[in-house]
Amino acid sequence: MRFNLDDLNPAAWFDVPDDKDNGKVQIRTCAGSDLELIAKDATKKRVEYKKNQRFEFTETDEKKYQKILWDHCIVDWENIFDGNGKKIPCVIDNKLLLMKNSVSFANFIGDCLEIINTDSRTFEEVAEKNSKSSQPGL
Repeated sequence: MRFNLDDLNPAAWFDVPDDKDNGKVQIRTCAGSDLELIAKDATKKRVEYKKNQRFEFTETDEKKYQKILWDHCIVDWENIFDGNGKKIPCVIDNKLLLMKNSVSFANFIGDCLEIINTDSRTFEEVAEKNSKSSQPGL
């Protein structure tokens, strides 16, 4: 199996189904190291003392977590317009606005991520079978 070490988590373009404007969105999944960085940025450890006992706990800023997550997963888009036909820039505030308030957009992004995850598993399975079948004596 070969890996592109310059881009281990490539993004993929998806056409918005049944869209007269030919909109498309570039999506990537969130790999383990990406999730760790997001959690690190959105989580704070806190210590409190009560009755001479030390209590440590972790607080996650859910809004910040979602903001970083969707900014990471939604890489770019083309031909996405508002109700007046004005292009919607692919910036973090618009990503969050659509993910939080547009059920159809959020469902579309979820479907795209599911396709990427399914395709990557299928790719890995095929690659593994191919490497085994190309070995002599198998």
